[in-house]
Amino acid sequence: MATSGSVSTNGYQGRYVTFYWNLTSQSIKANTSTISWRLEGDGNAQSSRYKAGNFKVTIDGTTVYSTSQDDRIWLYDGTVVASGNYTLNHNSAGQKSFNVTIQAGIYTYAVNCTGSGSFTLPTISRISTITAVNGLNTSDVLSVNYTEYVNSYINNLIIKLGNTTLQTINNYESGASFTLSDSALNTIYSSSTTAKTVTLSFSLQTYDGSTLLGTSDAVNKTLAINDSNPTIGSISYRDSNNTTAGITLNNQYIIRNKSILEVTVNNLVALNSATLTSLTVAGGGVTQTRTLSGTADSSEVITLGTINQSSNFTLTVTLTDSRGYTASKTITVLVYDWTLPTATITAQRVDNYYTTTNVTANAAYASLGGHNIITITAQYKKTSDSTYSSPVTLTDGITTQLTLDNNYEWNLKVTVADALGSTIYNLIIGRGLPIWFIDRVLNSIGINCFPLQNDSLEVNGLRVDDKIYIGSQSIYDYYETSVQGEVALITAYDYQLIENLFNAVDIPSNYEKAYRITFQYTTANNNIVVVRLNNISSNNCNTWSSDKFRRIGGTRIFKQSELTLETASGYSRNGLNLYVSNGGAYAAKIWNITINGYLVNKDTNLAVSTYNIPDVTPEQA
Repeated sequence: MATSGSVSTNGYQGRYVTFYWNLTSQSIKANTSTISWRLEGDGNAQSSRYKAGNFKVTIDGTTVYSTSQDDRIWLYDGTVVASGNYTLNHNSAGQKSFNVTIQAGIYTYAVNCTGSGSFTLPTISRISTITAVNGLNTSDVLSVNYTEYVNSYINNLIIKLGNTTLQTINNYESGASFTLSDSALNTIYSSSTTAKTVTLSFSLQTYDGSTLLGTSDAVNKTLAINDSNPTIGSISYRDSNNTTAGITLNNQYIIRNKSILEVTVNNLVALNSATLTSLTVAGGGVTQTRTLSGTADSSEVITLGTINQSSNFTLTVTLTDSRGYTASKTITVLVYDWTLPTATITAQRVDNYYTTTNVTANAAYASLGGHNIITITAQYKKTSDSTYSSPVTLTDGITTQLTLDNNYEWNLKVTVADALGSTIYNLIIGRGLPIWFIDRVLNSIGINCFPLQNDSLEVNGLRVDDKIYIGSQSIYDYYETSVQGEVALITAYDYQLIENLFNAVDIPSNYEKAYRITFQYTTANNNIVVVRLNNISSNNCNTWSSDKFRRIGGTRIFKQSELTLETASGYSRNGLNLYVSNGGAYAAKIWNITINGYLVNKDTNLAVSTYNIPDVTPEQA
């Protein structure tokens, strides 16, 4: 945009004419600009002066000055040929561009010098412009601020959604409060069923009286479509399991892990042209979602099933519409905690001996608000029988006496049951055993057992004098291998490898020699190490560790008579061989293979599981 300018023609021998103009004034009211102009001789020519004529000046299509070819003057550099003022009309937006053409005949009668140019004048601010749109939501009281250039002009506010005019407010004053009309809101709702916001455009039409001067640039404003959350009428729940509801006599109580929770939600409504999309019910660790459609739903019934909650909990119902808006309601669900009934049971023969057996059950069970009942029954049979007796009713916390022949061992089955489930306890009632029993036939005494051997003192079924420890001797200090397989370490004829442990020991006639082998070991991986003396082997040994991590392995106690002699390794006669086997190609180390000696009663059976040493399952340390 320009407030001054110039146009020059081509020249003759360096002489030409130039048109100069300057903006002198603008009228907002008249929507016009006035310029001053002049036409001058110009240029450093060969001669200081030339005869010239046939001048013409045209501004914006209007000839403002002209002469004939015969009307000639001397044209010097700086000669003012003509000057004046000219008023230009702007368009309704206050904008104006204009063209200038000039001509002259310099030295000749004919026109030999011409020039032209185009210029744009400053815009005359006539249309009000919006500076701010105030408000956040579609239902808010809104306002628009604008800049007004002519106080007498009238401004109409135009509100649009896209190309659709929603609302027009005539003679709108800057900053005045207004709300969107119902019609505008309905149009917004119907066109924005899946969005939470809408973008509206705001513009001003400026009038001079009844003449429209123009429309301002639109200003966009994004508003939240508020007050549009869906609504939930009511929610309720019940226990739909007739069995549990029959126990509590109130379907508003839910029994943990037994009742079936059913939820009913009524009067679901989407607002302002939105549609319903989903209904979610969550509580007690369970969530279910149902897909919905349409703008309203009179009722939905959702079954959550059994609930694993020990106390009252909050149930939350959430309704979602097509815009993503939600509504929620909560309700407290009443819960009766329930688990299978349990009991602490004691069953003991009188004095640990007599046929009369006292049985007491102290039950623990859920009250269910005082509606639960407990029943306790006992059934029994000899361990050798296959069928239990008919149930005998026990009273909670009260001792009941059963008659169980003390010559036999009995199975006792106690069932603790409430209205919803039961727990079974299996007990064994041993034969009646006195604390102290003298057997005159065997000439023996039993403590907590009946003696089984002649001339013996037995405690819990074992003779007190069954085993007498003699001593020990290391027979191999250290062995290391990384090879899979078995190796004979040492050998000797007959029992010479071990029996000299009993030198100078007087062995009674009813005792014999017995042994046990022990050792320390470590293994580098899952390889199994076994130490063997002929037919007697140690337990399976493994540490899966470094050398620092060690264990002790060994055989059970065995009688010398249990050993089976074999050919002594590297020799021809029979004897004993001490072996070590390694189950894998990993390092195995053994320290202090030691033979331990015992005197054992000849009647004692050592080849029973009671004396076994458990194997080690390979597990990395």
